[in-house]
Amino acid sequence: MQKCKNYAKLAQQKIDQTPDIVFDLLCYNDEALASNILAPKSGKKVSLWYFSLRQLGYLWSDCVWHPLCLLQQNF
Repeated sequence: MQKCKNYAKLAQQKIDQTPDIVFDLLCYNDEALASNILAPKSGKKVSLWYFSLRQLGYLWSDCVWHPLCLLQQNF
């Protein structure tokens, strides 16, 4: 919220409209590989985790999915 002022503004508007709202946190996981995808072992594979708040909508847009963490897989 501190780094994305527009997202914070959208959340604040939702809180102002519904003061007793409880946000549902959605998590999304994706993997990326920086080498041959068919290689049995690769140290270049990472898991990327993102979050969004369901009540804010726009879930189809990559603008509302914020990075939560990146984990490098160790083989």
